[in-house]
Amino acid sequence: MLFYIHKKLKPFSAAHRLIKSYTGKCRNLHGHNYSVDVKIKARKLDRFDFVMDFDDVKDYFDQWVQTNWDHATLVSEMDRTLIDFLEKEQQHHFIFPGSYNTTAERLAEYLFHQFTHILNDHQPSEKNLVLTKVCVYESETASATYRGQKPSVDKESSCS
Repeated sequence: MLFYIHKKLKPFSAAHRLIKSYTGKCRNLHGHNYSVDVKIKARKLDRFDFVMDFDDVKDYFDQWVQTNWDHATLVSEMDRTLIDFLEKEQQHHFIFPGSYNTTAERLAEYLFHQFTHILNDHQPSEKNLVLTKVCVYESETASATYRGQKPSVDKESSCS
């Protein structure tokens, strides 16, 4: 038996640009009002009959996003020109490791791994909770999902 919870996190605003071989209009610095959804599963409920308290999901994950990404520029570590500007002007920014564009797909992947660490740090030793997916919306009609399991295990692919 599996139980799932789904939580939409507090929206955040951030800027970014795509530089790695990208020639479309998103190569220019621009912003989005992002939102993030998470899905967590458990084989058993806790002593309160929760997978996880929604307030805890909010406290752990929203806090990280709001502190690190809200009103920040999300920048690839290979974008030295932008990093130099942001540091010189003392602008809030978050540098993504690796040679990746800061696409919604890469943001979802990064959050998945970050949230997995947070979840593992805050759960009991039996590790009943598993983050199964993170969905990042860069608009109401465009989103990307990163899943931590093979599709054959959890066939759901949409963000909801």
